Amino acid sequence: MTETANGGGAALGKRRRLFISYKRDCDPDEAVAVQVFKALQREHDVFIDQTMPVGTRWADRIEEELRRADYLITFLSAQSINSEMVLGEIE
Repeated sequence: MTETANGGGAALGKRRRLFISYKRDCDPDEAVAVQVFKALQREHDVFIDQTMPVGTRWADRIEEELRRADYLITFLSAQSINSEMVLGEIE
């Protein structure tokens, strides 16, 4: 159920901030994460690391985006559970 459907009080159409965490350069994790990003960005403000411009202080940006996110979407796989970045984003 969605928040609205289960009485969570969220207004219809309210954009949420989502952070997508996945293991980069790992199949199928990266491809699935990108597909989900594309599908969700139509109705929400979605962050995925691939949208960061070259030269961005990536650690600072990721930390900032995690703090601002309403929801964290994490793709777990045999490879991602050993990723320091994915585990750090979950913590």
